[in-house]
Amino acid sequence: MRLDALVVHGCATPGEQISIYTPQTFRFPGVKNNDRLPTGENGLLIFYGQAQHFLDIFITVSRNRQDSDDLATLLKEQLPSTEFQGAAATLLGLAIAAPQVATVTGALGAASVIGNLTYQVLRKVTGDTVGLYRTSWLQNRDNLGIGRHPINGSHHVKDLSFWYEIIQE
Repeated sequence: MRLDALVVHGCATPGEQISIYTPQTFRFPGVKNNDRLPTGENGLLIFYGQAQHFLDIFITVSRNRQDSDDLATLLKEQLPSTEFQGAAATLLGLAIAAPQVATVTGALGAASVIGNLTYQVLRKVTGDTVGLYRTSWLQNRDNLGIGRHPINGSHHVKDLSFWYEIIQE
């Protein structure tokens, strides 16, 4: 199995497209149906850094194909695409201007475009997904989602069951 996580965090460095997102790929060989992923006692760290204005989290669990590239490599191949360029430009605009509501709304749409591109790329490389999860947290309205999600129990998506925690240090 492989777990790919993409976090689009709104804290961009002007002119650096890859600063707008953090991709991670974790591989779990030998996992069968109904097995727990061996994530260790403390789970997986999918993002460590600063979020600004919003936090978008995309998680995809799929079958691991031999010799498939990690998510960072797959996304680098998408950098020249018109769709990716447009989304990146919108997100990089947050790093330059004091954001208005419309700017943050546009950035959330751009984050969704990058998340959708990620899903399409992963689907080509891995085939069917075992589970897919996406959520957005706003800085002012949601305090970037700090806390445990869900508060009790787990999220259940297809054959995937999990919970996560957003911690501010």
